[in-house]
Amino acid sequence: MKESTPAVLDVMIAVLGADLDLPVTSVTAQTTFADLDMDSIAMTELGAILEEELGIEVADEDITMEDTLGGMAALLERKLAAQPAATIRVPSARTS
Repeated sequence: MKESTPAVLDVMIAVLGADLDLPVTSVTAQTTFADLDMDSIAMTELGAILEEELGIEVADEDITMEDTLGGMAALLERKLAAQPAATIRVPSARTS
């Protein structure tokens, strides 16, 4: 499997920390979603936020296809590559 570039992985880690309130200090590309104790609701929320942040469609199958953050980041990078106008931005912390 192709290793992801830091940009998408950084967006994912920022979303996990800022939006889903998960501890991300020791998160790496090899971290699994099980390591983060993410349930199906959290995974669905992650997919929805990543859709917004990355400007691509993240299907339900996409969020369950890969076990690691790096694997999911690589999948999302392939989707981004198919959309040359896509722009990656690191999300800021949201306030409710």
